Amino acid sequence: MAPIDDEDFDDSEEELPDGSEKQMPSMPEVKAKLSADKAGELLKTGMACKEAGLGAYKTGNFKKAIECWSVSSTNLQQLKEDGLVNCTDPDSDLTMEKVMELDLVTNLNLAQAHLKDGTFQKALGFCEAG
Repeated sequence: MAPIDDEDFDDSEEELPDGSEKQMPSMPEVKAKLSADKAGELLKTGMACKEAGLGAYKTGNFKKAIECWSVSSTNLQQLKEDGLVNCTDPDSDLTMEKVMELDLVTNLNLAQAHLKDGTFQKALGFCEAG
């Protein structure tokens, strides 16, 4: 099969009966899967942020606790979406069960911190997410 050259390919827009031009569908964005090392690092950072948030919460710094737990939540979401696919090591601490459990705890912590901070709608949102 010969390669297509510019003369063989008509990339002009096709005109529809109503006079508008037919648009080519866009390709869905493909995310690169995380390596096992990167996924492990996300979990480790997420757990560290969870602990930092707990320390901030205990001292009454609710905004800092929310900030820390939000970072943890972001890391966990990334793991849930595309990080665990490449992690098939049976001896690894990185399991979907552990990520889901940590995500639940983080959401509940965020809800409690938002309650203490007076942002009740956000607290409700995290309760429903958990």
